[in-house]
Amino acid sequence: METYIQLAHELGLERAVFVQAKPFATDNACLLDAIQKFGPQRARGIAVVTDQVSDKELAAMNLENDLAAAKEASYSLFAAQRTLNDAKDDYHDTAKSHDYNADHYEVISAKHSLEAAKYTYNATVQSFESSFRILFNKVKDDKQVLDAAKTALSVQKDTYASMELKYKQGTLSENKLADAKDAVTAAQEAITTAQTNLFSDYNTYRWAVDHGILN
Repeated sequence: METYIQLAHELGLERAVFVQAKPFATDNACLLDAIQKFGPQRARGIAVVTDQVSDKELAAMNLENDLAAAKEASYSLFAAQRTLNDAKDDYHDTAKSHDYNADHYEVISAKHSLEAAKYTYNATVQSFESSFRILFNKVKDDKQVLDAAKTALSVQKDTYASMELKYKQGTLSENKLADAKDAVTAAQEAITTAQTNLFSDYNTYRWAVDHGILN
């Protein structure tokens, strides 16, 4: 990668588009690393994705570790912390300039600003943590819904197979068989919906962990 970056510099190439190599399949780690090294503002990538979330990815979710990573990457928390630090510096500077006279109006004003910054920071952290935990639990709930939908489909398929046999034996009407087939179709659609919800919420979760952004 370093060689390519040097070559791009020599050729005057300021932007690049990286394409996922076929042998890597849906593992886009190398692609993302290349974009990061070249510069996220100057590079784009064409990734290979799937609408499936693997059991391995779900098992790797760790609430406390992922929350810590998300907080570290969050710009909103960074901004709130910076505002708090500025308020602290302003208060100490103001207090010092007035010989730490707690009754001076400028010192009182600076103290109020500091208290407000503390409140805002704590509220921002609490809101972020609460939203992240809700998202974590939503992904877990999506997985349970998907598992239940798969079980329901299996039951509907078994029911349909049994009713199809009865239909062939002449002991079941065509309408009843059609109803059973519709039930199988509905169960399949429920799985598709559950997979879509899991994929969407899991990727929102990963976005929060990797970039500190909660949608």
